[in-house]
Amino acid sequence: MIPVPPPGDVLPTPEPTGPVPRGGEPTPPLVLHAFDEIENLKRVVVELQKRLEALEHRLAGMDALQQRIAALENAAA
Repeated sequence: MIPVPPPGDVLPTPEPTGPVPRGGEPTPPLVLHAFDEIENLKRVVVELQKRLEALEHRLAGMDALQQRIAALENAAA
């Protein structure tokens, strides 16, 4: 059974609508939090891209080394 609030009860809102209490810092609206989160995600994506590029270079180096080893083995045989 789904609980139903009694008549006259006010359901909570996701963001406070009243004035900011004195002495406290105002909390930025949810939109500003979203913008901050988007900027953080952009930085994470850039860092991930750098790591993937570094991994690509390492793999290319390993592949070149493996080809040189195979060429030396074929020359020795």
